[in-house]
Amino acid sequence: MHLETHGLTMAFGGVHAVTNLELRLADGDLTALIGPNGAGKTTVFNLLSGIYRPMAGTILFNGKNLVGRKPYQITRRGVARTFQNIRLFTNISALDNVRIALHRHVRYGLWEALLHCTPRFVREERRLIDEAEVLLALCGLRDVADHMAGSLPYGQQRRLEIARALATGPQLLLLDEPAAGMNPQETMQLVTLLRELHRRFALTILLIEHDMHVVMNLCTRIYVLEYGELIAEGSPEEVRNNPLVIEAYMGEKVERHVERA
Repeated sequence: MHLETHGLTMAFGGVHAVTNLELRLADGDLTALIGPNGAGKTTVFNLLSGIYRPMAGTILFNGKNLVGRKPYQITRRGVARTFQNIRLFTNISALDNVRIALHRHVRYGLWEALLHCTPRFVREERRLIDEAEVLLALCGLRDVADHMAGSLPYGQQRRLEIARALATGPQLLLLDEPAAGMNPQETMQLVTLLRELHRRFALTILLIEHDMHVVMNLCTRIYVLEYGELIAEGSPEEVRNNPLVIEAYMGEKVERHVERA
């Protein structure tokens, strides 16, 4: 098992954002976490990535508990994420955004970094540039490598965030609303990109997404939250027909019982 949460709980000022959440992702899964606005989805991501520390519960990644780890420590363990609100370095190039993320893999020391002229430093910096260019090309950004990140169209900024997350070398990629703000053409390109990255890097992907076309066409398993509680899980078809999910999204009242496929 790649990722497991047990009894994961988080509250803010007495309001429970997440309650006793149980998630299980196996290696290579492509899974969605969905639910109405305010359901607690981004809170879950903030817990998984170390931004929040849960009030209760465990987060096991490859058998190791991530609770209490700093975000950078969790990244080093192989978990990367993007954010609902884009957080690029807007005043540097797309290439440098990715190159910075690659620096955790450098093989030179502090003095070599300060001197900027040793053979190993020069060689390593060239390698980072080459690797950044490969990731940009994979994400359809080869032609804008030298453009300032803040000047890129919205859809390209979204893809740049994904390229930067990939630069950390993740096993698990958390994507928070990657299709938000995209037009239909950009959305279809994103679905194609995520399928290719999932295949090429053997990634496990967990995404939050409101675009049900993306979710139903991309993911093989879906978890549904409402008011911080898991109300359904299963295949896209099972979730689509689950009466609790219909109630959560459409407001149609049904008998309250959790159905898990």
